[in-house]
Amino acid sequence: MYLFGDTEENLKLHLRKDGQNIIDYFNEIERSRLELNMFGTKSTQGVSTLLKRDYGIELRVPVGYLLADKQDDFIWLRQIESNRDKDVFITWKPYTSEYQLLPDSVIEWRDAVAKKYLYEDPENPISYLVTEKKNFPISVKQVTLNKHFAMQVRALWRTNTTTMGGPYIGYALVDQPKGRLYYIEGFAFAPGKDKREIMRELDTILSTFRTSADLTTPTN
Repeated sequence: MYLFGDTEENLKLHLRKDGQNIIDYFNEIERSRLELNMFGTKSTQGVSTLLKRDYGIELRVPVGYLLADKQDDFIWLRQIESNRDKDVFITWKPYTSEYQLLPDSVIEWRDAVAKKYLYEDPENPISYLVTEKKNFPISVKQVTLNKHFAMQVRALWRTNTTTMGGPYIGYALVDQPKGRLYYIEGFAFAPGKDKREIMRELDTILSTFRTSADLTTPTN
């Protein structure tokens, strides 16, 4: 990418004004590269088939991710390695109002689902995942995800006992034909590791999410 300005100051102004667009451009290129690497060979067809058959949704899942939990309103996929844990979950509920997409409503819903289903130790469910709200900023913005209006949340999670933590990225979006509100999230636990590339991978997986409306729309 080449950027030009008739003066140094005007170039700086341009960078400040369009900086996020420039970042988004490179992030999109990086996402395309990751998609090719992650899905160019094969994906976990069993999980993808289950999601489409039983829930009418689609998510492309790389090899190595396993189905950790399946409930009537929740699905949890994870890949556990020796030094990191990568997780994706999908939850849904009836869509009744646009107010459900307000940032506070999305985060409150997210934390309620995490408290219900995401434990540090399944044998000891008193320790569950919450959004870190005091010590680190929460980034929330409106985005487009596969032509759907979506509310994106970037924040940190921790256990309520403050023994574990890490970053997460989530999207709330609506399936209008079904009258259903979805929240999809990728979160990671990798103590002492740089998590930027892990979060890129998780965001790339989330970007493949399709609702029932997408699956029934004919493609050209």
